[in-house]
Amino acid sequence: MHNSFGWIDAASHQADVLKVTTLLHEEAIPSFAKHLMKEYPAIGNNHSELIVRCHLMGVNCRWLGKVRAQVPFEYSSVRQMLLIEVLARTIRKLLWNEARKQASKAQVLLHNAIVGTLNAIFDRTHGEAQASYWRTTLQPEALIRFPYCIEPHEENLLSHLSASAMCELFRLVLEYTQIEIDSAAIEQLEHHNFMRSLELREIVGVGIRTRTAFIIPRIGMPYTCERMRE
Repeated sequence: MHNSFGWIDAASHQADVLKVTTLLHEEAIPSFAKHLMKEYPAIGNNHSELIVRCHLMGVNCRWLGKVRAQVPFEYSSVRQMLLIEVLARTIRKLLWNEARKQASKAQVLLHNAIVGTLNAIFDRTHGEAQASYWRTTLQPEALIRFPYCIEPHEENLLSHLSASAMCELFRLVLEYTQIEIDSAAIEQLEHHNFMRSLELREIVGVGIRTRTAFIIPRIGMPYTCERMRE
């Protein structure tokens, strides 16, 4: 028995899909890349504005990697903005993956999972471990989720991201995941260029969006995330 989905009038449907896909890759994505090169002074590092304009141009966020590939190297600020956006969204996925394993067990395990992942990405006190995580976990995941986002010569991404770019990435990750970290701890991390580990007590709360993504509550076992104390 045939599965009727996509089978009836398949030829005409496939022609429509091909037409739209061609428009996306040959017109919409290159046009958005040119738009960013022209409008970057107005957009700056406003990532919310970046996403708004991305949708207005008819480009789904999953194609931000290909947009970046269309931006010449001389537009380094635009390329960096797009890379930070891609990495922040990838890190959010990695954080969710790790935290979901622990979210239904205990609050401290959830926080441990979050702290462990953030340290793997940002803690420069363990340089070899950090470089290994980026090379074997973060960058491959970014390329899967956002094709073409990383050029071959950028294989060692850590060497291509300035200290200010790492700070911007860290803050964007916190915004996207709604993870709350004591502001003094954030400033200290950034001031020392992430040359120390994040401590568990510095995460003071996990926001609603994060909890919703992490947790499937058990009946009679509501999850609460109270402010962590030393």
